[in-house]
Amino acid sequence: MTIEGAPILFIVRGIPGSGKTTFVKACDMSCLHLEADMLCVKHDSYQWEGKDVKGNHEACFEIAKLVFSCGADLCVSNTFTQLWEFAHYVNLAKAMGYSVEVYRMANEYENTHSVPQKTVQKMKDRFEDYEGEKLVYV
Repeated sequence: MTIEGAPILFIVRGIPGSGKTTFVKACDMSCLHLEADMLCVKHDSYQWEGKDVKGNHEACFEIAKLVFSCGADLCVSNTFTQLWEFAHYVNLAKAMGYSVEVYRMANEYENTHSVPQKTVQKMKDRFEDYEGEKLVYV
């Protein structure tokens, strides 16, 4: 999917349990979908470890850079509660001629990764708005 012929970067953000992955799958965006949680799957089971978080995010960005260099459409989803957490994706995409769309999931379902409610609340409290983002309620 491209807008006016330019490749596109979709950013999908929201707290755990807001429906990010479900939204991306339902939209059938016909592009590569990346999220740091994908790198937590080992032997067909989700195995999140705090020590891996930084490396997983760095690996996602390295993959994104490869996708950008090919000019292919890309969707990156993550919590991205603060703007700095995804600014490098947006900045690089725009520098490479990409259109950027940001979707913010506004739902609250039970999260599938057992993130404690106290942690989810901290994420909600620090969530920053991105100008022009599209709010999604599903």
